[in-house]
Amino acid sequence: ESLSSPLLNDGDIRGAKFVLLNITHGSRAVQMDEITEITDHIQEAAGSSADVIWGYCKDESLGEKLRVTVIATPTVRFVGRFSLA
Repeated sequence: ESLSSPLLNDGDIRGAKFVLLNITHGSRAVQMDEITEITDHIQEAAGSSADVIWGYCKDESLGEKLRVTVIATPTVRFVGRFSLA
């Protein structure tokens, strides 16, 4: 359902350069094979050249459900440079 969200451009993340992925689980711990299935699906949707960075956390209010949040950026834009003294 995350990829069909109206907040995404038609749910199409193909060609994204960077993808942030968060998997939130409720009272039932998320299994590694579930994480693999989700990350593989997102990687396939974005393309093999996309850098996918993922993490997970717990939210008891979800009960037995999982929530997946996807943030994808289509391009890389140089904003500026700074240095710390």
